[in-house]
Amino acid sequence: MARRIFHINVNVTDMERSVAFYKLFGFREDRGAETNAPGLAQAFATRSGRIRWTHLLMGEGPELCRLDLVQWYDGPAQAPARKPLDEPGIGRFSLLVDDIEAEYRRLRAAGVQFVAPPGVSKTVHGDFWVAVAIDPDHVNVQLIQPPPGL
Repeated sequence: MARRIFHINVNVTDMERSVAFYKLFGFREDRGAETNAPGLAQAFATRSGRIRWTHLLMGEGPELCRLDLVQWYDGPAQAPARKPLDEPGIGRFSLLVDDIEAEYRRLRAAGVQFVAPPGVSKTVHGDFWVAVAIDPDHVNVQLIQPPPGL
């Protein structure tokens, strides 16, 4: 049985641009490398194993979140269109924030595009404030501010 999520992978078309984008959200660079591993192509059923990867971290200890950015050199040169949030499959990943309005303003001023500005989602557990940004390769990144005490 699995113990926890080890990392979330986001494939990118421009490593520097994507690292800079995710640093705006509070991620910090951990490590990375380039490789040409034929075994990687077999393990992932990809065109080749020529990649560049960077691990970004957020948090500490058991709360650590690892984002695994991978640029596939022999993969598509362009990202597909942004996936609508209501389509099957992974639609987004969420980042916890304390003040969604302040984060929204700060990120917009830094050039981050949003598909949805901060809005309230009323649930049986209270009001969750959410906003959805899009990364340079059209991945949906949700900011979420839960109700107090949750």
